[in-house]
Amino acid sequence: YASSPWGVDDRRFYEEIQTKVKRLESEGQPWMLTALTSGTHHPYIVPDDVAAQDPSLETAFRYSDQYLVRLIKQLKTSGILDTTVVIITSDEAAGLPDSMADTSMEDNRLFTLVLTPGRDQHRVSEVFGQVDVRLSIHDFLGLTQGDAIGRSLFRSYPSQRELVAGNVYLDRIYMKTSKGQDLTCDTSFSDCLLSSGNNAEQSEQKLRAFVRLSDVSSLSDTRTR
Repeated sequence: YASSPWGVDDRRFYEEIQTKVKRLESEGQPWMLTALTSGTHHPYIVPDDVAAQDPSLETAFRYSDQYLVRLIKQLKTSGILDTTVVIITSDEAAGLPDSMADTSMEDNRLFTLVLTPGRDQHRVSEVFGQVDVRLSIHDFLGLTQGDAIGRSLFRSYPSQRELVAGNVYLDRIYMKTSKGQDLTCDTSFSDCLLSSGNNAEQSEQKLRAFVRLSDVSSLSDTRTR
């Protein structure tokens, strides 16, 4: 195993998840477990013998994928996947090809893979955000919406909505408009670009309003590089 100030490598982490899940299952009560890996975060935690072969980000991803697959197989063999929803996603897009080289929202996309019992496999083409995960869980379990916001990954919607995202390292704020356009602005709004079409000014005003309400205009002053 290996470790860094961020945590342990993903092999050990996934093994700990398996141990935790077994204990939760043995208690006979509904449970929820959230886990955040650190192996694919800089400095890319892998054992020395693995790093010696190819000390790169790609190696860290392959190493993590290998033991994630092992965890999923263990959950399937034990029957846990028959009664459990598993959501696999990312908290940032730095690992995707060229995601830090372009300022468009398209190049800051994350992935989400949901394993659900009793549902057919299908691909969702609509753009969702991390803000939607909580509501999606409520929806799948038949719970009331409560104060959860967003849209459910398990539903289809007749129209595109406006979505806002940001890249702290590039000082960029993005909005996917209801027409599917990408608006990109720097955090001072001195430089804005709409991917296509008109209504750039209207879209910029909406994005400015969101920033004011969310108090994220000071991101460039508070981030840590």
